[in-house]
Amino acid sequence: MTRQPCDKLIALLRFDGSDRPRWYRDRQLQAYFTAAGYNLEEPEPTAVFLLQKLQSQPNHDDAQYWQRGLFCYLQETSWSVAMTLREKLGGMHQVSDCFQQACCLTNDPLKLLSKFKPGRGTRLSTYAYLRIYDGVYAALVGVRKSDWGLLKHSGLRSLSSALGNQGYTEDRVRQVCALVELWQELADQTTAPDQALLAQVAKTYRQCCPDLPAVTPSEVETLLRTAIAALRAYRQPQVVNPAEQRFWDTLEGGNTPWEATLKQEEQETLKRVFEMMKNAIAALDDTSRQVFCLYYCEQVSQQAIAQHLGFAKQYQVSRALERIRGHLVKALLAGLNQPTHPQRLKEATVAVNLWLKEGYKVLAGSCQRCDQVGMAEHCRYEGAS
Repeated sequence: MTRQPCDKLIALLRFDGSDRPRWYRDRQLQAYFTAAGYNLEEPEPTAVFLLQKLQSQPNHDDAQYWQRGLFCYLQETSWSVAMTLREKLGGMHQVSDCFQQACCLTNDPLKLLSKFKPGRGTRLSTYAYLRIYDGVYAALVGVRKSDWGLLKHSGLRSLSSALGNQGYTEDRVRQVCALVELWQELADQTTAPDQALLAQVAKTYRQCCPDLPAVTPSEVETLLRTAIAALRAYRQPQVVNPAEQRFWDTLEGGNTPWEATLKQEEQETLKRVFEMMKNAIAALDDTSRQVFCLYYCEQVSQQAIAQHLGFAKQYQVSRALERIRGHLVKALLAGLNQPTHPQRLKEATVAVNLWLKEGYKVLAGSCQRCDQVGMAEHCRYEGAS
């Protein structure tokens, strides 16, 4: 698995569908380093030198090569982190999941290594290992707390940046930030707000922000969820960042073997989870299946579901959804042969929430997805949004 020292600045991982990838050389990068006279036999000092050049001249014509060299240098470190975390997380995430998150961090070495001080005696690879480990763990476990927990503990500055990155106007950003700040002050728990709390936020908002457009309680919830979605996107960047597209395109035309294998493994993992969830949904009682389908497939609001199915109060729908998610979490753990102690429940909850928000929508469009889980008859709800 360990490559030769002379390869550490020019080698990338190649996957073959197993947990034992192989190295291959970036010939273009090797030719550049050789022509420029860099010492490939001593990767550590050369990598430090590349980092210093990148920090001092980030817009230099050769900066893309320096960045690629650092990316190659950190490949082995990223893989070590991925292997360690796969074991630590008890199989909840594949090695490719962890490695993909590591690549999110290492494709921007300036940001990842901004505080590295070579004079302190720490090796660059050791410093990077700790930074990559913390970043990947936070992305897969720590940062991905519950939606409302994330919103409760997010600062307004990061929220403003997250909304700006999503293209929202300055007025909309001000409005959402004001609502979030009020909700943070009024909410006692990191759980979804009930109707009373939403009404209180809307009332206080009208009093405190008369210059901003008024909102109803249901609009408050929509805007709070908008903030959550923006924070998720802000804290969990894609491996291929459009701003870094040129960097990835130069890695063998943007279609490297390991990148293609990562996508394949992701699809296989998603398919496996889908099968587990399909069976779990089929085991729900009729009312729970209707609630699930209307909320997740038809995107019907909880209030509308309560009216349609005859619930006395909206919070009963919220509790039903919570029970359904708990059922899916236990089904996922059973499918993975994992114990149901608190840590495993927490990790499985993260996986199920991700599936409900992303995977379920990706694998099936509109109500065709319901046909796949035997619920099509429950989706014919007139007026569904």
